[in-house]
Amino acid sequence: MRRWRSFKLITMKISQNEINEHLKNYGYNLIYSFNDEYCSEALLKHLGKGGFKKFWKEVDKCVSNYGESEVEKYIRKLIGGDTVHLKILLSGQIAISVVILESIINEISNDFVGNENLKLLELGGYDGWASDYLSKQININKIDVVDLDSSINQKNSKVFLIESNYSDYRPIEKYDIVFSILGAAEKDFDILLGCIASNIKPNGKVYLGIRIRPDEYDDFVKKASTYKLYKTTEKINTVDVLLATGKERFPVFNLTYNE
Repeated sequence: MRRWRSFKLITMKISQNEINEHLKNYGYNLIYSFNDEYCSEALLKHLGKGGFKKFWKEVDKCVSNYGESEVEKYIRKLIGGDTVHLKILLSGQIAISVVILESIINEISNDFVGNENLKLLELGGYDGWASDYLSKQININKIDVVDLDSSINQKNSKVFLIESNYSDYRPIEKYDIVFSILGAAEKDFDILLGCIASNIKPNGKVYLGIRIRPDEYDDFVKKASTYKLYKTTEKINTVDVLLATGKERFPVFNLTYNE
């Protein structure tokens, strides 16, 4: 949730009109990912000139005092319960989540065919927009969404929003599939992987879209293996996003839990 870096180009097979209509139902706008001026104007309109300047002044102060790694946590605290403010900011980079979701949908479709009774868990799904969209593309009866900041505005009877941190979440039944779209910062990967290992069935599948550099892929695979999560295939799928500042690559790991 840094100051916007609009996308010059992004490969997206999902219809942009279709996914944007879906996102608008949740208060997001995909167009903000491609035009930072629209995103900035929306936030200015929402906060007013004084509030807009005050917000970015506080964010800059946080970066100066604590560095980029603490910015998202600080912004969430600064925004409080203003979900409109939060979703304008999230919209600025939501295209990344969309292309990661597209990759995960393709992976699940290839690995599981015609089994609507699968139990799915999304970690870090906030208001459930991604799980809602997935449930309409793949015939799934139920998806649980766990997030400490989980929204109470549930829009799909197949999607259940659960407010919990990863460390404390312990359902009665374990899951066939766990997926996450940028659901943890790098410093919290152990917490994310620990939650997955505690809540997935033997031979369950895991799909993780995360933000790390290509030279860190092997280290992440090694870390995942300490939680008995192993690469399903040698190839690591990636999605590429071309920003005004250059190309950024996001890996989508396909893992299997083996006790």
